[in-house]
Amino acid sequence: MKQLSRRVLNHPAKTSLTLLVFAVTLVSCSGRTTLGTRSLSETLPNATIPGFPIQVPLSGSIPIPLSAEAESLADETEFVTFARPRSLTINILDSSESDAGEDGAMDNFDFLSAIEIFLSAELGGENNEILVASLPEGDPQIGTGVRNLELVVEDVDVLDHIEAPGGYALRVEGSGFVPPDNVVFNGVIRYRVGIGIRTD
Repeated sequence: MKQLSRRVLNHPAKTSLTLLVFAVTLVSCSGRTTLGTRSLSETLPNATIPGFPIQVPLSGSIPIPLSAEAESLADETEFVTFARPRSLTINILDSSESDAGEDGAMDNFDFLSAIEIFLSAELGGENNEILVASLPEGDPQIGTGVRNLELVVEDVDVLDHIEAPGGYALRVEGSGFVPPDNVVFNGVIRYRVGIGIRTD
C-alpha cells in the first residue's frame, strides 16, 4: 500500500490532480486558497500640504484618491486571495521647490512630529478606514532634514478595500506644524499579495 502511494505521488499527472483536488477541497472550506505570493506596488498620486509663513499647529487630513483600476491589481483581483502592505514611502518632489509661496529653503519633513496613513473605502454602505502605516513620535527619521520617509506598516489584509466598487483612498493624518511653504509629495506602497483560487 505504501509502495502504491509512492508511485502515485511520483507520477506528474496524478500529482497535479492530487494537488488540484486538495486545493478545491480547501476552497470549499474557506472560500480562498493561496497557492503562491508575489509583490506588487502602486505609485501614489501627487499631494500637497499647504504651507503658511507663520508657524501654526498642523490640523486636518489630506485625502489621496486611488484608482479602483490600479495597474498593479486591476487584472488580478479575481485570483488575489489577500493583499497586505509591506512598505510605504513618501517622497518630497523637486517641483515642491517652485510653488508660489516658496521661501527659498529646501523642503523637508521636519515640520512633522508623527504621521498616520489610513486606507478608506465604502464597504457595506459605510465608510471604512483601516490604519496601514505610521511614523510615531520620536522616530529617528524625524527632525533630520529628510525628503523621504519610510513608514512602519501594519500587517493587515486590505483586499476588501482595494476591491471596493467605489474605489479606495489614502488619508494622511499628521501632527506637528504647518510647513513654511507648500510641500508637494508622492510615494509608493508595496503589497505582498496571495495568488490562488477564490469562490467568494
